[in-house]
Amino acid sequence: MIIEPGSMVRFFPEEVSSENFKITHVHLDEERVKREKLRAAFSPGQYYEVRGLKPGVYVNLCHQRGGVIMSDTPMEINTNWQFIHTSNGHCLVAGLGLGVILLIAQDREEVESITVIEKEQEIIELVATRIPLNEKVTIIRDDIYTWRPEKGVLFDTIYFDIWDDICGDNNPEMVKLHRAFARKRNTKNPKSWMTSWRLEDARRLDYEFRAYEREMSMWRSQ
Repeated sequence: MIIEPGSMVRFFPEEVSSENFKITHVHLDEERVKREKLRAAFSPGQYYEVRGLKPGVYVNLCHQRGGVIMSDTPMEINTNWQFIHTSNGHCLVAGLGLGVILLIAQDREEVESITVIEKEQEIIELVATRIPLNEKVTIIRDDIYTWRPEKGVLFDTIYFDIWDDICGDNNPEMVKLHRAFARKRNTKNPKSWMTSWRLEDARRLDYEFRAYEREMSMWRSQ
């Protein structure tokens, strides 16, 4: 299945909501698209996030209290490039989101199965009941921080995608998950891999914050 940015509205033609989450539509006209691209052009490393952004209707999965969890904008597809294009074998994905990357990966010949761990039952009901997931996909309601597969089960692709935005605080959480699942990766498969959404960005931001804290500590001690 080909999923282009802004194409999820076919599965979510109406805005829907539950107690804690909602699916909304965002209408971008040409002027808004120009502003977004101009803003990104002056933000180092962010222009690739809007590459392919066009006028249209985009779908957001949001918290009721505010804040976007996931959308079908080019940013989401561009920053999930590795999973979309190199997922293979038996895959483990933490976080259902809108299911954009699942709809693409499930059609890959290299992918045998996709196990999705999603903590929120409301998100499962809002999303999984509306998108055409195939027989390769199994969704388990659980918390990735405490869930573990049965003994002997290994994965060729392990992908953690549970963060709403990118910041340095995500890095320690990513490190914790990578350590916990290191032995669940099928290292006999030369194409196996494990990573988190925007891992390098989280590492960089965490490093910059820690460096800033060290500088401030030295300045205060003088």
